[in-house]
Amino acid sequence: MNKPDTISKLFALGSVMFLILAILTATFLGNSAIDIQLHDTYFVIALFHLILLITILMGIYALAYFFIPKIIKRKLSKTLGQIHFWVTTIGLIILIGSSQYLGFPGIPNRYYEFDAFDTQLDVGWMNEFFIFVIIIMILAQLIFFINLIYSLTKPITKE
Repeated sequence: MNKPDTISKLFALGSVMFLILAILTATFLGNSAIDIQLHDTYFVIALFHLILLITILMGIYALAYFFIPKIIKRKLSKTLGQIHFWVTTIGLIILIGSSQYLGFPGIPNRYYEFDAFDTQLDVGWMNEFFIFVIIIMILAQLIFFINLIYSLTKPITKE
């Protein structure tokens, strides 16, 4: 019986970790007093993306790292897979944590500039920070495709 690849295990555990984080975060919105303050803020947007995008994306990568070697009969590079996992996971934790940090004091989403809010934190620089982290994460997703192309050029392995 073939054992699952360690990279697919990492992505599966990452998916479960982000799902647990989403469940723990969603308990805040169960309290109606806090839900009124957090309504339409970055906190809710972070939770939405955590549930619908990140857990599913990590699960898709777990399936990809598990089934692609079986389909193409070639092993994927574990080093590139680990780089892909860690850069993606750390980037997602930074993005979700920053979004929740912005949302918990009540900073609304869908605003281009936050200078009009005198009572809010000075968080205008966070939008540029988000874009920087997202660019790094897009480059990390390219590592997956580089890994796939690299493995297609290797000779077929016997299992």
